[in-house]
Parts: sequence; C-alpha cells; structure tokens
Amino acid sequence: FQLNVIANMNNHTMLKQTSIHWHCHFQKGTNWADGHAFVNACPIASGHSFLYDFTAPDQHGTFWYHSHLSTQYCDGLRGHFVVYDPADPHHDLYDVDDEHTIITLADWYHVAAKLGHHFQLGADSTLINGSGRFAGDPTAHLTVIYVTQGKRYRFHLVSLSCDPNHVFSIDSNHMTVIEADAVSHEHCTVDSIQIYAGQRYSFHLTVDQDVDNYWIRAHPSFGTYSFHDGINSAIARY
Repeated sequence: FQLNVIANMNNHTMLKQTSIHWHCHFQKGTNWADGHAFVNACPIASGHSFLYDFTAPDQHGTFWYHSHLSTQYCDGLRGHFVVYDPADPHHDLYDVDDEHTIITLADWYHVAAKLGHHFQLGADSTLINGSGRFAGDPTAHLTVIYVTQGKRYRFHLVSLSCDPNHVFSIDSNHMTVIEADAVSHEHCTVDSIQIYAGQRYSFHLTVDQDVDNYWIRAHPSFGTYSFHDGINSAIARY
C-alpha cells in the first residue's frame, strides 16, 4: 500500500497535526509506517504530508484506520479499510460484497474533544455509516441500506467507536458471522453482535424476509439507550 496523507486541517477547535494508524496491519519491517504519534514517528504538521508505504502479505478482511494523536479520532478522523481475498474461502456464501456492504458504527460528540473539560461520558449520537439522530433532533437523516430480496450479502461491520461498545442487530433477520478481526471464522449464526471499539466482523445475510423496512439497531453500552424516534438506528430497505 502507498497512502499519502496530507494534513490540511485548519479548524481551531481541533488538533491541526495528525498521525494515521492502520489498525491491525502487522507492519513487519515497516514500524515507522504504523502511525503511533511520538512512538514510531512524529505527527504530520499542518500543511505537510507523509507517505505511508507498507505491505500486508497474507492479510485479508476487514480493517480500519484512525488518527493516533491524542483524542483526535474521537472527533471523526477514522474510517474503514477492506482488503479483499481473491481466494476467499467464504465466496460461495454470498452474491454481493462491495462498497455498499460496509457498516460502520461510531460515537459522536457535539463538543470537540480538545474543548471539553473532561472526556464526555456517553455520546450525543450513535452514527451508523456517518448518520444518526440525537435526543434533541428526531428529524436528522438516517442511513438507509438497500438490499434486494433473494440475494445474499457479505457485510463488513466496523466499530469506529472512541468509547462505548454496541450491540448490533437487524430486526427479523439472522446474521452468520464468518470473520472476526480479519481472521476467517467458523460459521456462527446469531441474532445480534456485541462489538467493542476497534473490532470488526463480517457476516453473511440472506435477504429472505418480506419486502419492507427493517430497523438496524446499535445499542450503546452507555449514553442514550433508547431507540425512540430512530435514535441509535438506521434502516435496512428491501
């Protein structure tokens, strides 16, 4: 991989320098590219760039990246990273595995981490693929994930959480876990998945329910527990 990160941040409420960690990549022989600020390398100063150049032989599956400078990733510098296996042992279980079958869970705070007197206990919102509601605004946009009845999907579930864990579920649907933290997993069919900060799972979903809308739920371990008015939720649309 060759990933050039340019630090163009200029928002005074947040840190303007950064360092990116490629979570769970082994970095054998390239620890300087691991992104731990002040451990492996200095942070990237605002207005400058850094080329992360590393290989990941024999590593496939669901990963993520995030800032590794102070609490910066809690303010949103984080994302998913999927390495596809051309010889995937689970390929006969699904028909669809692409950029539309990634589900990210994240906590979101209305006050930037740098500005708070202490780290806030409980997020204002749970974001599913970047969208979510909070108690003060039940009209905010919700993520809609579209699926087609009769098809089989491989979903990549990624916790980008800064603090809480979540219990993830899709109403009226079962999920078969086939990967955990980029390691192929013995098939395990479940109704829900408890996922902690930094963890990743792949699950197989057969779309065999009636054509309708189904709630996707991500119940946080603390904060706003309710699903009222679509809080902690998204929509699966057949």
